[in-house]
Amino acid sequence: MLSTLAPRVRLWAGIATLVIAGCGGGGGEAPVPADGGGGNAQPTPDSQDAAGGNGGGGTVGAATLSADPASAWAEVDGGRLEYQASGGIGYECTVTGDRVTINFQTADGRDLFAQGARQSDDWIISLTFKPGGGQQIQYGATSTGASGTFGISDGALSYEGKVDRIEDFDLANATEVDARVAVNCASAGGESGGGDATASIGGQTFAFPLSGAQSVTCEVGPERVEVRINRLALDNTQLEIDGRREGDRWIGAAVVYTSDGNYSAPFQEDGTGLTIDGSSVEFAGTFKAPDGSELDGSASAACP
Repeated sequence: MLSTLAPRVRLWAGIATLVIAGCGGGGGEAPVPADGGGGNAQPTPDSQDAAGGNGGGGTVGAATLSADPASAWAEVDGGRLEYQASGGIGYECTVTGDRVTINFQTADGRDLFAQGARQSDDWIISLTFKPGGGQQIQYGATSTGASGTFGISDGALSYEGKVDRIEDFDLANATEVDARVAVNCASAGGESGGGDATASIGGQTFAFPLSGAQSVTCEVGPERVEVRINRLALDNTQLEIDGRREGDRWIGAAVVYTSDGNYSAPFQEDGTGLTIDGSSVEFAGTFKAPDGSELDGSASAACP
């Protein structure tokens, strides 16, 4: 048993060391494609070049599966796991030509984590995902040990092949199962992403990327808007657009938190200045600045 376990432990430990050295820390979840599966992506020549060559036991090419912006999914054990930036307690999603840092983290343990770094012409990538909900199960694969294919394109990651299924942290009795995984790091809103949430007040512009946020809440509907992008620990900023309709009137406010103080604007009761379009919201109105002055401004966000 020890002779079987030791190589597996060394493999995962070695991957973790190299990946951390290559790309540092990590920190991310997602609605799924309307087709229910994630179709074949059509990579550009640039994304093909960025993917590079062989990562060892597995291969690395261009991304072959797709997910909605700010989302991920995994098909395994006959089911489908979905991951979203909104509702998580930590979200990080970056895929470039030389680095992968992905973390969909939730309070109930439904997490997806990937790290990778390009080493000359090859990649070293590790992937782990969990169903959560009290289940002590996790799945994992590495580019140096997997019987499968990782795909990397600009802002997107895919994997198709075998993954280790580990239950109750028992590495010695891990089994191999088939899996398909897709991650899309694009900003939410629209088929190709609608850009980061922003606020513009008195000529000053603030951006609130979902990636790197401590927590994300983003739900927009005709009767209720709840947007909260918390980046206070990272850059002392947070965006809130929070309100609800009660009968014929709206109650709520938009608040922009900055290192210099907060800018706040209450909703007009008749909804003037509030625009809701599907899962996107924009508010325009008069904000009270930290020094007490009043400034025209706006804030907008697109939810996954």
